[in-house]
Amino acid sequence: YEQEFAAGAAADASSLKKGNVRCGFESGVLMKPLDGGARVEVTMLTRIDLKIPLLPNWIFDMISKKMAPNTIPMLAKQAAMVAKGGSLEHLWEDKEYAGIKEGVIKRLQVLHTVDSSKL
Repeated sequence: YEQEFAAGAAADASSLKKGNVRCGFESGVLMKPLDGGARVEVTMLTRIDLKIPLLPNWIFDMISKKMAPNTIPMLAKQAAMVAKGGSLEHLWEDKEYAGIKEGVIKRLQVLHTVDSSKL
C-alpha cells in the first residue's frame, strides 16, 4: 500500500503546483459474514469533499445520500461481470491486472467466507 499512497501523494502535489485542488474522499467498508458465510452484510461509509467553497457541504451530503443506495448494487453488478462465467472473467488472467486476483482473494479470505477455488 505504500506505493499506492506515494503515487497518490505525488499526484496531489502535482495538482497543487498547477493550482488545482483534488477532492477529499474518505471511505470504508465493513463486511460481516452471516449464516456461516452464505451471505455477507456490507456497510459502506463515504465522505466526499469537493473543496468548492461556494457550495455548502449539506448539498454534497444530500447528493451522497441519494447515491448511496445505488452503490452496493452497482458493485455487485461489476463483481458478477468478473466472476466465473462473467463477461470480464478473462481480466483475471490479463498481465495488466497481474496480482489483483491474489489481492482480492487475500482480502476476502480474511472474512473466512471465501473458497479461492471458486474464484
